[in-house]
Amino acid sequence: MFCSKCGKQIEEGSRFCPYCGNVQEPVAGRADNSVYSNKDSIHMVTNHGTGILKGMSAVDIIIAVVYIIMLLWWTIQFFSNLKGSWIVYEFMGPDAKFMGMIFYIIPYALVLCFSIIGILGVKKREYHISTSVIIVVIGLIVKIGSIVFNSISYKTYVIVAQRVFAVYGAIGISTIVLGVITAVLLYAKMNQRR
Repeated sequence: MFCSKCGKQIEEGSRFCPYCGNVQEPVAGRADNSVYSNKDSIHMVTNHGTGILKGMSAVDIIIAVVYIIMLLWWTIQFFSNLKGSWIVYEFMGPDAKFMGMIFYIIPYALVLCFSIIGILGVKKREYHISTSVIIVVIGLIVKIGSIVFNSISYKTYVIVAQRVFAVYGAIGISTIVLGVITAVLLYAKMNQRR
């Protein structure tokens, strides 16, 4: 059995956690899975001490799911437009084509990295609000860029920037909204730990 507050393994049937002192209240249970709750969260744990969701609160799971949704949207957007971007850059010189692909990859790589850092942080109960803030900034930049560059004439550097902003600008608003939700939830978790 695991404590519903700190997640540490405690003796089966304990009413109090010897580590944090939290009262253990049985909600529902079977021989192989037990669910215990406190006023802040519900934890699902297995008696074997394994499982992806072990010790994660409902808010932790929501934060991880929001990161995963952002990551999936960006991944779908990146790969569904990769060939088209390569074709657009094909008409430019080799240096501009190389720079175009680099600028195309950078926003996706940043969102990918910060989403993974955010997910791993939540799993370790290390809440880094900066990951969400950076993702929100990336979303803002690509959305503003898509608005600005959609009204500018074509030149080599404009084609590169316009392609990046056009592709990712389509998911800029959803990235901003999901990033703000994640930042608020992470802020609440950080304050809860104090």
